[in-house]
Amino acid sequence: AEVEVQVPALRTLGNLVCGPDQITDCVLSQPSFLPNLKALVSAEHRGLRKEGLWTLSNIAAGSPAHREALGHLGVVNELTEILQNASFDIRKEAAFSLFHLGMDERFSELIFKPEIVSEFVSLLKAPDPQVVEMAVSLVEKVLEGQGGPRLIEETDGIDALEQIVYSNSANPDLAKHVSWLVDKYFGEDAEPY
Repeated sequence: AEVEVQVPALRTLGNLVCGPDQITDCVLSQPSFLPNLKALVSAEHRGLRKEGLWTLSNIAAGSPAHREALGHLGVVNELTEILQNASFDIRKEAAFSLFHLGMDERFSELIFKPEIVSEFVSLLKAPDPQVVEMAVSLVEKVLEGQGGPRLIEETDGIDALEQIVYSNSANPDLAKHVSWLVDKYFGEDAEPY
């Protein structure tokens, strides 16, 4: 019976923290909120885990101060573990959290970890178009960084990117952008890496 209350309550909190920053600030100011959220990310109950991760990704998508709070919470290892081992619907929530954290310059080093890059390359083949677009954005950020093209190549990213180019008729703009990325970083005129 406790879970029957926890899941909708957590969903409500998740909705609150994707609203204005002032509301998220208020939620995050509660001393027990983030530690309890971190515990729910590792919960055995699938619904609690998924809602906890979704709430975490909403916070990570917020302001730099919100990402800083998550950085202090120390959730990156748990998120990486989930990204590597959970089922797709749970993995994607962890991926969005890591994506939002990694787009912040203060946390950008995490997107260059081979274990994270490898998982995002695998998400390039995901059945969910929103997840594929997010993975392409992260891979592009990696490609822009020092040693990025080599890291993408070592994780079979070229093949995954080319698969998007040749099989993504549902999103021709994405296919065109990915084709440009492949040409820019791996084509005949690409800078050697």
